[in-house]
Amino acid sequence: LGLNIIEFKNNKKDTVCCGAGGMVGVTNYKLALKQMNSRADETVCENIVCYCESCCESLLNSNKNILHILDLLFNEEVINKNLFTQSK
Repeated sequence: LGLNIIEFKNNKKDTVCCGAGGMVGVTNYKLALKQMNSRADETVCENIVCYCESCCESLLNSNKNILHILDLLFNEEVINKNLFTQSK
């Protein structure tokens, strides 16, 4: 797809929760919101692509553009908007 991939500061074996895990938002919304903002702020990128639907839903509350990877690959409306166009 010609995209530059920039991993989160905490990734792979060091990944931290986006705030949606364990349904925390149902029992402690403020804690979930704090965790979501912390996770979104780990990257300077404006756009975040997730494979986890819970992460997508949680991070929609952040100041970032959130997209599920399947939309990036298969949703023509998303692809045609060139949301993730990278300069070379």
